[in-house]
Amino acid sequence: MKKEWTHKIIVSEPWDYKNSDGTNNILGKIAKTFNNEAVLFEAEKEIEFEGHYGKYLLLLSRYKNQDLINDKHSTVGGGLLTDFQESETVTDLESRSFYALIGRLEIND
Repeated sequence: MKKEWTHKIIVSEPWDYKNSDGTNNILGKIAKTFNNEAVLFEAEKEIEFEGHYGKYLLLLSRYKNQDLINDKHSTVGGGLLTDFQESETVTDLESRSFYALIGRLEIND
């Protein structure tokens, strides 16, 4: 049986980020793929950054030619969202997200 929470973000900025478990890791899964450089990440638990709360992060590749879907490790920037609509585009989500983090997206097999 495959685990549901198959991805992890290791937060590097803000450098002092700690989740409710006291680590800088956010467990979750890819909820929607826009392209190889933009995905919607759903966190296992609600997360908080500077008084902003949500379960979703719009993750964008920090470097050209990174493949967020197939690479085991990718450097990303993340915008926090409280929700999303299936019809929303990357531009829609980016315009209403709170830019929250820089980190590394890892695929956990």
